[in-house]
Amino acid sequence: MTETETQTHHTGKKKQKSDSILETPEVDDAFDKTYKDKEGPNPPMKIAWRNVIVLPLVHMGAIYGLMLIPSASVLTLAWGKYLVNTVAGLTLQHFVDFPLSLPAGHSQRTECADDHF
Repeated sequence: MTETETQTHHTGKKKQKSDSILETPEVDDAFDKTYKDKEGPNPPMKIAWRNVIVLPLVHMGAIYGLMLIPSASVLTLAWGKYLVNTVAGLTLQHFVDFPLSLPAGHSQRTECADDHF
């Protein structure tokens, strides 16, 4: 094994919880000591002028929108709440339909929902 693999090697310890034995991997998430910066000078810093102009405008628009909330009608606020709930629901549904996958070599800890009661 290399030094990095030795540092991040998983050790399987057994832990008891609610009469069930779960295997919990421990990962040393330390800085990789084998990494070396490239030789030579750093590249010159470039300013992204489009971002310098657009981001303050977007933030000023958001602040202006927040200032308009007290003067909005009830129907407008209800419509905004509906849109927020729809977007949040679609986002959560996406994570249910396409669950996140773990990188190779990592085990997923699964617990039954009944363990919390």
